[in-house]
Amino acid sequence: LVNSFGAMTMAGYTAAVKIDSIAIAPIVSVGSALSVFSGQNIGANQMDRIKKGMYQTLASLIGICIVIAAGIVLFRNQLLGLFLDKTQAAEAIAIGSKYLTIVCVAYIVAADMRTDLNVLRGAGDVNTSAVAGILELIGRIIFAYILVRPLGSTGIWIATPLAWAMGASVPVIRYYSGKWINKKLV
Repeated sequence: LVNSFGAMTMAGYTAAVKIDSIAIAPIVSVGSALSVFSGQNIGANQMDRIKKGMYQTLASLIGICIVIAAGIVLFRNQLLGLFLDKTQAAEAIAIGSKYLTIVCVAYIVAADMRTDLNVLRGAGDVNTSAVAGILELIGRIIFAYILVRPLGSTGIWIATPLAWAMGASVPVIRYYSGKWINKKLV
């Protein structure tokens, strides 16, 4: 779908995704640490520590997301310039800039999803992660195709945070249901 908008859109998107993948790495890393923390505390039957750790992790990640998003918004053109050829820079930077602005605002949604998912993974409730991932992928495709007609390539960019929110709903519902507490790896 992105390719159908031409070379400049592909170049801007490719550069923006590189920046996005670097920016989201702290969310993924801290979330992975929470998985280990949760698993250890389940093994020690310290369920109260898991809840406290989850909320502290989420608070930390929200702060990290705000700092990263602010940095990206303030320096997005310079960051994109690192990945783009001078001959294509202006148009591709404008396209990549729009993508980054839309996606980085939703890093908090990604942080919430990762926090809940990693508590569940630590508890051995790994199927929830698979369902959330599949739902996110399906959501991204459906939202992109629905939004591309009225919004052009911007619809594809908006599909990403919408898909994150859709994927995040699964682990949030599962966590608050409490059913993950007694889940065991066999």
